Amino acid sequence: MSSALLVKSVDLQFKENNRQHRTEEISKKKLIVRRGELFIITVNFHTRGYEEGRDNITLIAETGPRATEEAKTKAVMTVGASVKPNMWNTTVKNSHDHTLTLSVSSPANACIGKYTFQMQLSSDGNKKSYNMGEFILLFNPWCKEDEVSMTDEILTQEYVMNEQGTLFFGSTDYISSSPWDYGQFQEDVVDICLKLLDLNPKYLKSPSKDCARRGDPIYVSRVVSAMVNSNDDKGVVEGRWHGDYSDGVSPGTWSGSVPILRKWYKSGYKQVKYGQCWVFAAVLCTVMRCLGVPTRVVTNFSSAHDTEGNLTIDEYYDLKGKKLDRSYDSIWNYHVWDECWMKRPDLEEIYSGWQVVDSTPQETSEGVYCCGPAPVLAIKEGHTHLKFDLPFTFSEVNADVIRWISYPDGRTKKASSDTKLVGQYISTKTVGSDEREDITKKYKYDEGTTQEREAVARALRNIRNRSRYESARADDRLHEDSEEPNLPATKIDVSIKVDKTPVRGQNIDMLVNVTNKSPAKKHLMLFISAQCMFYDGRPGTRFWKKEADIQLASNEGKDFPYQILYSEYDEYLSDSRLIKIAATVTEQETTQTFLAEKDIFLSNPTISIQAPDEALKYEPTTAEVLFSNPLPEPLNSCVLTVSGSGLIYDEVKIDGRQMKPGVRGILRVEFTPFKTGMRRLQVVFECDKFKDVKGYKDIKILPSSEEEEDFSNFGIYRY
Repeated sequence: MSSALLVKSVDLQFKENNRQHRTEEISKKKLIVRRGELFIITVNFHTRGYEEGRDNITLIAETGPRATEEAKTKAVMTVGASVKPNMWNTTVKNSHDHTLTLSVSSPANACIGKYTFQMQLSSDGNKKSYNMGEFILLFNPWCKEDEVSMTDEILTQEYVMNEQGTLFFGSTDYISSSPWDYGQFQEDVVDICLKLLDLNPKYLKSPSKDCARRGDPIYVSRVVSAMVNSNDDKGVVEGRWHGDYSDGVSPGTWSGSVPILRKWYKSGYKQVKYGQCWVFAAVLCTVMRCLGVPTRVVTNFSSAHDTEGNLTIDEYYDLKGKKLDRSYDSIWNYHVWDECWMKRPDLEEIYSGWQVVDSTPQETSEGVYCCGPAPVLAIKEGHTHLKFDLPFTFSEVNADVIRWISYPDGRTKKASSDTKLVGQYISTKTVGSDEREDITKKYKYDEGTTQEREAVARALRNIRNRSRYESARADDRLHEDSEEPNLPATKIDVSIKVDKTPVRGQNIDMLVNVTNKSPAKKHLMLFISAQCMFYDGRPGTRFWKKEADIQLASNEGKDFPYQILYSEYDEYLSDSRLIKIAATVTEQETTQTFLAEKDIFLSNPTISIQAPDEALKYEPTTAEVLFSNPLPEPLNSCVLTVSGSGLIYDEVKIDGRQMKPGVRGILRVEFTPFKTGMRRLQVVFECDKFKDVKGYKDIKILPSSEEEEDFSNFGIYRY
């Protein structure tokens, strides 16, 4: 009689399984599979082959502590058992001689994470267990039953597989862009992402319950949103919006997520200093794409931060146009968040699709600094009663702005109101290119249309019914306006025009137009001022001001040219590179004041990279980085940072010398690509005057004739 069946080895077929599951870019040294899709393992036996009815083989997969089948964190699969729908299953794919090939499949709603894998073999009265190591299970946008299913392959390639991106920033009149390296398929990133999940407060409080909920992308997105910022937990990035960054990294200097995630991981999970909204959003995008959730980064220009939830943002100016720091509300020149693609089984089916998920710590949600997922369609329709965080996200793109003039005696008068300023040019990277795609119509109807007014009315009704906002909305936050009701109607138009896109280092030329549209001659006083601004709407120092005494006949208009010299604004400019120009015109007879304001974003000089369009894997390649000092003064403490997923494992920092005015610098950089496909070489130049001069060059990396590393022994367990 033949002996009991004994296992000689098990091959988890890392390379082939990872290729089939589109995870080979992550690793060929560990098994990484996607839920709802089968993978193959091969079992080799010592003396004979597997015999159905005589030999009983059970596979056990577990994730998290105290795993149970009831919690769906433990799977018990018996070879030969009937296949159960929506369950883990294993079936015989092939049995020949001493070799048994098994198919293993997970349900499309299985919990993602790291699993231990074990085989239990019972044969001729003998029982033995075999440890088969670990595997990682991810969400599967290619599986139609998965709640993150995305049926368009072109979109999936963009929003899951693309490691390079483009972020948009600036202001409504000066939209700029910058490259970002997400790097979600760098080999250590998946382990960092899973560790991030394991450090979230819900896991620390109840690990088994937390792991049992990781099959739900809604839950996972909220956890990641909270963990990317460090406000409540051992999260990744610490935010700082202005001030001194010398004990960390200035937010504008970052150009990729991987250095941030690695720094957090290697430091023992200490928060990385510092980030602002685009850094939080880009890191979240990396984590969610790595976990298998389609994700894109979105920029909202003129974004409202409505702390009181009444859809009104108040701004205060003095009589000479200086913006005052008197309100908790603010208009950010731009704010960056993410959209994650998922079904919403907790809501009606129409709300499935893109969901706003925001990791910038602005307001708490259920006591935690996280935001979303909020259905984009619900934002558009004003359905602010739905989950999650709809009142806040709706206000970001729909709040009204009321500007007030503050008088020396303490009075305030309404200067203007604007229902169109907030929520403009909502932007994301175009699929397949680095161009900007405007998705504003996904978030809101055209201003002034019946549909738009109905959506705002619905939102207000829903907000009023939420206890948090009742007191704020009850008084409508209206200030006492002391204007006399019989004040004669006066109409003075004020506008500001900047001649061309301003560049840092150059003078700023502008025209202020004042037009008297009233039927009588007017004696007016014009004040114009400039102050530095931070992108979150906080006003900085007013560094420049002018005034003029004006006489205008009825229907007469005049242009007043002004110039701000580089030497006048340079020392006051913040890292945001934003300047607010404000003009007030006060009628001498009535003291009625009119206001115009304009935010100017100063673009950086360009940096260029000369490199071949194609290169070979494992072959050293050289690029030249070119930059000229455009300022009339030297640049000190020059540093160049070079990075690129698949090109350079760790970013490289190169300290340069002082650059004199007008000098052109050329720096040669050598790197050895280690992944094929289209790759992006990125550089960031910083000095005492510039913190975020960025450039990039896309290079196609072709396979090399050099022999590939042998991965054939990875995934084989011998006993």
